[in-house]
Amino acid sequence: MDEQQKHKEYGFGRFSEYRNHIAYVVLGASLGFPERDWEEQMTLDKAYAILRRGLPVSFDRIKNKEASPEATSLLEASYAAFQQGDIKSGAHLLQDFDAKLLDLRRGRSKKFG
Repeated sequence: MDEQQKHKEYGFGRFSEYRNHIAYVVLGASLGFPERDWEEQMTLDKAYAILRRGLPVSFDRIKNKEASPEATSLLEASYAAFQQGDIKSGAHLLQDFDAKLLDLRRGRSKKFG
C-alpha cells in the first residue's frame, strides 16, 4: 500500500506523521487542545480515535509483530490515565508508547513499566 492509500485508509501515510500526532496529543491532552487546529474542536476521545485508526501505519515496518499488543496496551493505558485526570502518567505512558514504536521499528524490544 502506498502513502496515499495509507493516508486515505488510516489517516496517516507515513510513520513520521503518526509520531507528530502522538506529540500533538501529549501536549493537547496535557494543556488543552487548541481550538484553531481542526474544523471541529479536538477532544481526548477524538485524538485517541485518530491514534487507534493509524496503528497499522505505526506497525507497518515492525519486524516482531508479537510485540504489537504490548505497544497497544501502553496507548490504552495512557488514554485511561488522561481520562482519570492523571495528566502526568497519561503523558509519560504516551511517550513510552512512542519510544516502544521506535524500538520495535529498529528491531529492539525494550520493556517498559
